Amino acid sequence: MIDNKLHIPQILIDTSHMDHGFIEYRALKLNEEAGEVAEVVLTYLGRKRGKGNLDTKIDHIVEECVDTIIMAMDILSCLGETNEDKLTKVFNKKLDKWKRKHLCKVT
Repeated sequence: MIDNKLHIPQILIDTSHMDHGFIEYRALKLNEEAGEVAEVVLTYLGRKRGKGNLDTKIDHIVEECVDTIIMAMDILSCLGETNEDKLTKVFNKKLDKWKRKHLCKVT
């Protein structure tokens, strides 16, 4: 098993709200952010019309991916799921699953 620590940044913990409407908004925002990742990747690959792949920089893809990560962490924080040991255990379990599924085809 890969051992990678995962924790929620303190600013997200300090500003989180345990409110169902707020969590619902964050879940919808997460979906929006994921859509933006798909959009900039498709533009970068030249599969989506728009500014064209020359105008889409890798940095823009990075920014959208980080926005998605922040929103997911915000949801966890809103739910009170900020225990680093618990998050790390789940993260590493999922990472191992990803590794088995995706990296076995590379070798």
